[in-house]
Amino acid sequence: MKNCPFCTPENFASRMIKEFDRAYWILAENQFYEGYSILISKQHFREWHEVPEEIVAELNQNLRSIAATIQAKFQPHKLNLASLGNVVEHLHWHIIPRYLSDPNSGGPPNFSMPATLTPELFDKLKEKLNA
Repeated sequence: MKNCPFCTPENFASRMIKEFDRAYWILAENQFYEGYSILISKQHFREWHEVPEEIVAELNQNLRSIAATIQAKFQPHKLNLASLGNVVEHLHWHIIPRYLSDPNSGGPPNFSMPATLTPELFDKLKEKLNA
């Protein structure tokens, strides 16, 4: 899709954790919630119901695998999974580890936190996720 930032993997290549057959797993620029990741469909879909069934199953498995990995490696109190698409209308999921130490641990995540992902932090988190 023209002008879609998620249709061009070069836009997020520096944050790539893993490439799946039909999706990319990247770290979010905001690491206020350590391990905060995004799963991005390789194919441009605006809405979940537009995705063919064979792709749905694969994306669902990718999401489950990522959630299990983040739970095992970071041991958050809770994982928030969200597919919103209000800012970038390209199917993607936010996988947000929530910790009891969060300032608003019982409420919704704060998506407006500033970017905190440095190259050094990326390397550290990628190593932890792939260990």
